[in-house]
Amino acid sequence: MSSKEDKVLKTHISVVGKESSLMESSQIEALKARLLYQDICRAAQHLNHFLLKGNAHKELFKPHVLALRDMAQQVCIKLIFLHPVDYGRKAEELLWRKTCSDVALLLLKTNRKHMDTSE
Repeated sequence: MSSKEDKVLKTHISVVGKESSLMESSQIEALKARLLYQDICRAAQHLNHFLLKGNAHKELFKPHVLALRDMAQQVCIKLIFLHPVDYGRKAEELLWRKTCSDVALLLLKTNRKHMDTSE
């Protein structure tokens, strides 16, 4: 082989090696994203557990529920910015539903019950 062919071969091997390492790193990133999303789903299930209780309006602002909601919010935001294509919309929907919507709906239901009983 000539030195020119050696250089081409070394360059090709180098490029193939970089591509495989890029594929491995993208697979690792995809796995990390999936694990983050699973963490959010678990946190959402725990929040649902607290919201389904009869005294949910009392549980809503206890420190452990606030910490869980805050953790879910932070992980959702992280997932939205780190993996917007794969998990951005899902994380955004969970963020909205678990940190704002469910809380507001529960408070509206509670206030409606109090208004109905006071009349």
